[in-house]
Parts: sequence; structure tokens; C-alpha cells
Amino acid sequence: MVPARPSWLSNFGLRKGMKDFGSYQLLNRPISDGQAEYWDYDVKMVRRLEVCVERREENYLTMMIEELPRPDDSSGLMIGRCIHLDTRDPAFTPLGEVKMQHLDLAINVYEDEDRKKRFDGSLQNGRVHDATFRTHLLRIEGIPFSSLFLFSAMFLESEVLIGEWVNDLVRPEPSTDGKKE
Repeated sequence: MVPARPSWLSNFGLRKGMKDFGSYQLLNRPISDGQAEYWDYDVKMVRRLEVCVERREENYLTMMIEELPRPDDSSGLMIGRCIHLDTRDPAFTPLGEVKMQHLDLAINVYEDEDRKKRFDGSLQNGRVHDATFRTHLLRIEGIPFSSLFLFSAMFLESEVLIGEWVNDLVRPEPSTDGKKE
């Protein structure tokens, strides 16, 4: 839906006041179009992955990632998987040296009308509709920023959506000088 911009990650170059957002959605396609996407959509019931990163201060970057399932489950619940992290390392710190202040893994539970309100919203504009209730499963501090991708692969369910997001972050940006690469 909205690809993440790769330019900020390679040099950790998101500066104060800058944001990036990515949104990835699975479509209801036949298994012949791809087993992995079919599995994530029809078996795991995942629908969307949203990623929002923002540098609010010179030395404060925050990131929220939420994976949302289908909002119309007969149980009346929508259970999102959420990763939140922050770091105090300034822009242009070499990526291998960036440490997270903390990383949280949480389960967001949206009940009844809260399901629709959250699913219709987007992290792109910052705040979204609050979960009916949530629980934090893990908090870890002082780990390398690059470990985010390992935690994402272990915690989030859709391999397809994680793959699309990571591929967007590491792809080279198109040249703006008119030369072909």
C-alpha cells in the first residue's frame, strides 16, 4: 500500500521532525498466486502490517510496528501484534553502533467497535484508536538496533509482509541525477 523509504535506514539519517511510514497489505488471492501469501491470509488471517518511525528530537527516535489480523473474526476480537522501540542515538550514527533504549513486544486486543476503528485507522498519522486492552509480553533494553529484524521475524506472523517491509528498507533509492544505475 505504502512502501517504506529506504534512505533513512542505511545511514540512520532520519533527522529531527522527520517521519517514515510503511503499510503492507495481503490480498485474498488463490493459492496458485503464491502459497506463502495464501497461508498468511487464509490460515494465519493476517491482513496488514504498519510501520511508523519518527525522530522527535535530535537524540530521540521512536518506532511502532503493528500487524493486524482480519477485523471481522466471529469471536468479536481483533488481536494485533505490536513492537515499539526507541533509541537516544542521534541521526547519522553508524547503524552497527545504534542501540535501542528499549524494545517492547505487546498484544493489542481490539473488541467490538474498537476493531473497526483501529482497522480503519492508520499509523501514518501518528496516533491510532487505542486497543480495548493490551499486554506487554517482553521488554528488553540496550540491544543493537539491528536486532529489531530478528525480533520482528520471531514475533510477527506474516513472513510475506515482513519480507516486503525489509526489502523496501534495503533497496537502493532511485537516482535523481538522471543517470541509470
